[in-house]
Amino acid sequence: MISKEKNPLPIYYQLKQILRSRIIEGDFQEKLPTEHQLKKMYGVSLWTIKRSLEDLVDEGLIRKFRGRGSFVQKNNIKLADKAATDKVTATNNLGFIFYRSQREFKLDEYYADLFDKIEKLSKDQGYHIFMSSIFNYDGTYQNMNKIIEDKKVDGFFLIGLEDNFTEQFDKMKIPFVLVDSRSSKYDCVMADNIGGAIKATEYLITVGHKKIAYIGALKGDSTSYADANEEWPNSLERRMGYQQVMEQRGLAANILVRNVFDFNTTDRVTDEFIDEKITAVVCSGDYLAALVKRRATEKGLTLPRDLSIVGFGNSTLSYLNNITTLNIDRSEIALESVNRLLAKIKQNGSNGTSSKQVSIPVELIVRGSVVELVKA
Repeated sequence: MISKEKNPLPIYYQLKQILRSRIIEGDFQEKLPTEHQLKKMYGVSLWTIKRSLEDLVDEGLIRKFRGRGSFVQKNNIKLADKAATDKVTATNNLGFIFYRSQREFKLDEYYADLFDKIEKLSKDQGYHIFMSSIFNYDGTYQNMNKIIEDKKVDGFFLIGLEDNFTEQFDKMKIPFVLVDSRSSKYDCVMADNIGGAIKATEYLITVGHKKIAYIGALKGDSTSYADANEEWPNSLERRMGYQQVMEQRGLAANILVRNVFDFNTTDRVTDEFIDEKITAVVCSGDYLAALVKRRATEKGLTLPRDLSIVGFGNSTLSYLNNITTLNIDRSEIALESVNRLLAKIKQNGSNGTSSKQVSIPVELIVRGSVVELVKA
């Protein structure tokens, strides 16, 4: 029985597992029931049906033909069944590789929670996960070939890695999925950063703000190994969403992308807000939003009357500081990432073919850090 109350996994995932089992067991010999028939059989929405069928297409178990329906791929059923039971060639190990030092990763609530969720979902499918930074403790890059040889890995979750590193993994011919990184070439799963920043900026305009700034984060802010003058990809995408709205509304953009985690720099940023008469700011992350709030208060500003703040991430820090923010569904990102990687492993698929880019929608969480200048 499909139930959110009895099973915390998303409905579409539960349905996909049911349909997958029935296909392998031979309940559907040639063609699956129509989408409307499945809707009636399982009591779920058409969106849920379509999403489940898309995943089965990705696994190679079915093919969909417009106007004709969904057909079983008999040649792939034995492969799928064998992949689920074959313990000889599979190591049942997955790697979780991230672009941070070990210490910084453990201090980052978002990535630590994401790892926990990915690890749990992977264990439910019979896999073990090891976690590693691409850096050694002295800041040099680790030998990924040696890690693969030592750990005997079936696939990788690559967290926050960019193209120059991703291509190295591609050459190793081991399946991987990019998480929290966007790519037009490889499978990737990430939050809808642009859409989230659009929501935040539109919300501020709706409640009367016009002098709105954006603060982004540089790589050098959070890791000593990266080029301090490069903006994090997530921050860049969120900046793009902010800019899009400001341009569409005919408002002047005020963009500050710098080492804001340095208190001296944050002082200068706050001074610029005062000089430019900025009334609201969209921050690329919750930590940054909390830091801006603290420094603005120390500068004598009364918040949110003098400065409204919106963060990104819905972390514990945003909750404790009563900051309006964007919620990222970490459970959905984890589930999509695990589904994509395991599908590639079962199909023995290469990383550059049939790639799929998944953006998980984000939700605006309104708290007490924004003042309403005019009623909408």
